Amino acid sequence: MLDGMGWLSHAPAELKTEVARRCDSITMREASTIYRVADPAGGIFGVVSGRFDVHLPNWGGERSLAHVLGPGWWIGDMAAITGEERLLEVWAQANTVLVRLSRAEIGRICDKFPAMYKCLLAMMAANMRTLIQTVENLGQTDPASRVGACLLRLNRTGLGWEGRLPVTQEEIGIMARLSRRTTNAALNALEASGTVRLRYREVEILDRHSLRTLVEDLDFRRQA
Repeated sequence: MLDGMGWLSHAPAELKTEVARRCDSITMREASTIYRVADPAGGIFGVVSGRFDVHLPNWGGERSLAHVLGPGWWIGDMAAITGEERLLEVWAQANTVLVRLSRAEIGRICDKFPAMYKCLLAMMAANMRTLIQTVENLGQTDPASRVGACLLRLNRTGLGWEGRLPVTQEEIGIMARLSRRTTNAALNALEASGTVRLRYREVEILDRHSLRTLVEDLDFRRQA
């Protein structure tokens, strides 16, 4: 899981070993905050099992959930690199197993392995891509297209889920910024297309390629 999102995939074996040796393993028995907005800069966190919920506080109220990260994904890179305060709020759901690499340990690894800098940049690029996709998806006018794009984004950052996304329809609606009624109608339309299957507190992607094609086609027709 350590290099699931690719930031360590091309690193030397000694660097991978050093990262694993310096990480702390933590099990969250109950839902807990990893960090909040304006917290001091800290280290990076990776999901081994379970999920992280990413909140954008400026969205307001309880509907601040913007994205969900699954096994194999890491977060916290920006503050770890720049030393600036946290910009997001991140929660670990109950029974989540995570690893933490402190900022001090990151510095020690970088001193020993300069290649670590490139790895951190790769992590930041992956998270920046997710952020851009999150904003871009909200610009899609067709509800089914927007919901489908949200599911594809969740699947990309939930490497250990293998297409079975442990999110509720309500959570999908919050992330897609749609009403519950509109979200349910969009999900039912996607299920009717054969690209997804709705389960209890879970959505399974049956055909990623067909879902992506459908999302692009629906959005194109809505804009045309």
